Amino acid sequence: AMGLAIDIIEVSGVEPEQAAEVATMISVFRGQPMLNFNPNAARAEVEALPWVREASIVRLWPDRIAVIIEPRAEFALWQIEGDIHVIDRDGAVLGEADANEWPDLPLVVGFGANEEAEFLIETLEHHEEIESRVSAMVRVGDRRWNLRLVNGLDVKLPESEVGAALALLAAMHAERGVLRLDAESIDLRQPGEMI
Repeated sequence: AMGLAIDIIEVSGVEPEQAAEVATMISVFRGQPMLNFNPNAARAEVEALPWVREASIVRLWPDRIAVIIEPRAEFALWQIEGDIHVIDRDGAVLGEADANEWPDLPLVVGFGANEEAEFLIETLEHHEEIESRVSAMVRVGDRRWNLRLVNGLDVKLPESEVGAALALLAAMHAERGVLRLDAESIDLRQPGEMI
């Protein structure tokens, strides 16, 4: 009666099919009184979607609802108990996956690997020669990592000072080609040593 009814719902930051899902999620309809719409409750509903990192929802008087979505981006594949999931930087599961559909995403394996992957992946980016040879990063005992290389070699990383261990490995490979050795594993768990 006061002319403050919802007429337009704008959803930005996502693809059209995702925008439709968001509009359905907030349970709003054209003609609904603006004063009956609760932006905080709607934001909580939208942020419950697994692919949404953050949402902002505001009433734009007199007749508009604006929804701004920051979606979660695919960061890695996480294998746990035989199942593979796509995860974001924070380790949040975005959905199940077929590894063949995501050939460019790194693979992390094991309990806790999803939550700890960001640091290791970003550290490996500074060592392209090593990174290019990694087929999987395996979390061991939820405290440290092994790198499984494409040639089957396992590189055992320490619990801390991972960057220093990778720098040592990169230097030894540049000097002696250690990543091409016919070896079962390289142990970097002792600071400054390679076995």
